[in-house]
Amino acid sequence: MSIYCLWILLAILSSASFPEVFGESGNSFESCKKSSVVGQGSDLNLACQLKTINGYFDRGNFSGGILVENVVSLQVSCSDVHFYQSSLQPGNLATLPRLGDLHIEHCKLSRLPPGVLSGLNFLRNLTVRTHNTAWPVLSLDIGPGVFSSQSQLERIDLSANNIWTFPDRLFCPAASLERLNVSLNRLQDLSDLSFREKEPKEGTESPKGIGGTGPGPTSCKMGIQVLDVSRNRLILLPAKGLSTLSQLKELYLQGNEISVVAERALNGLKGLRILNLADNKVQSLPEELFLDSPEITEIYLQNNSLTAMAPRLFTKLDQLVVLDLSYNALSSTWMNGGAGDNNHRSGEGEGGPAGENSENERASPPGTFGGLIRLVLLNLGHNRLTHLVPESFRDLYSLQILNVEYNQIETVDGNTFSAMNNLHTLILSYNRLSFIDSTSLNGLFVLSLLSLDNNNITAIHPAAFHNCSSLKDLNLNGNGLDEIPFAVQNLTLLKTVDLGENGIDALESPPKLIGLPK
Repeated sequence: MSIYCLWILLAILSSASFPEVFGESGNSFESCKKSSVVGQGSDLNLACQLKTINGYFDRGNFSGGILVENVVSLQVSCSDVHFYQSSLQPGNLATLPRLGDLHIEHCKLSRLPPGVLSGLNFLRNLTVRTHNTAWPVLSLDIGPGVFSSQSQLERIDLSANNIWTFPDRLFCPAASLERLNVSLNRLQDLSDLSFREKEPKEGTESPKGIGGTGPGPTSCKMGIQVLDVSRNRLILLPAKGLSTLSQLKELYLQGNEISVVAERALNGLKGLRILNLADNKVQSLPEELFLDSPEITEIYLQNNSLTAMAPRLFTKLDQLVVLDLSYNALSSTWMNGGAGDNNHRSGEGEGGPAGENSENERASPPGTFGGLIRLVLLNLGHNRLTHLVPESFRDLYSLQILNVEYNQIETVDGNTFSAMNNLHTLILSYNRLSFIDSTSLNGLFVLSLLSLDNNNITAIHPAAFHNCSSLKDLNLNGNGLDEIPFAVQNLTLLKTVDLGENGIDALESPPKLIGLPK
């Protein structure tokens, strides 16, 4: 890319010098292409391809002369092959007073200085992604007050910049901000975002505005609805760390190094709907974590180090629809409250001593998932479950998908799934089941997919699928069957059955698959 390319951009930002750039021919140029905004009269979008901004190859500066009033959107993309540094200076973009959308990609900026957005009073969407992650020695430093005059900003994306920290109260002036993305950086402290409620100490004065002195607000109350702090280096989710974001609906914290979640970490987040804490190092969760967030609908906790959670952690989340607990170290003792495992070990079941049964019933009155009446998807795959009992699932009558693959399940008690009248997918693959009895699958009248593959199944009770009349797909491959199970004959709607990798060496006559027209 020659310096001529930058001159083209300068011409766009300074049409007095190169008026032909804004001629009526509608031609596209080597570095920038213009297009009209549909239904917006003379408003223009500009998309520019450069090597750098104000860098080694572009000595002319990314600045302009007269106003370019009809440009409302600017996308600048620098070379992702040549790693040369770019820079933006205060006033560089002031020639675009109507700019509403600014997107800068792959330009290796090391600093956004105060005043860099001056004059852009109508800016609503800002994206600056340097992709400094591909050049680790360079991190983006944000100057104080960068957003001091951007009260109209609705979206800010500062992801993939190697940012270590932010100036205090950086985002507070952006009163209209709804979505903030600071993922793929190096943030270590959530408090750097200044969304934690602060109480001024008695006899002291809090900062006024940005960098000022004297009395002023003590917290940064904003209307942010979506906050993405994923793929950073957070190690702690502190108490009240985001308590000023009362309108927050979606919080993404996956891919950090969080090992500790403090009591009341979600304090103040009354409108929270989605929480993603996947791919961290969380070992336990406090019982009152969701006390302020009763409207939450999706929780993602997969790929952590959870061995147990407070028994009433989810009890009041009657709006919860999705819960992913896969890839942890959860045991049946935790999930069943000890009742199922004690019965299983004693071999007494319902006929055991009355005192033991009473004690077990008291151990898990609501069940781990008690109260989750709207839950649709539950993923417990890749854990350490050994035994499934009805008490664990008794309130899950809205559940449609249950995944317990890759556990160590040896036993499924009778009627374990009987409350799940809407379950259409049950995945029990890669466990240690050896026998499916007549009551294990009771109540699954709408079940469509059943995966029992890669267990140790050698026999299936002839009435095992009696309640699964809607079953269309059945996976029994990778077991120890030496014949086609008689139970399959009851599945008149069955479309596919996988019996591969078993010990079947002959087909009976007449075959047991006769009478399955689907």
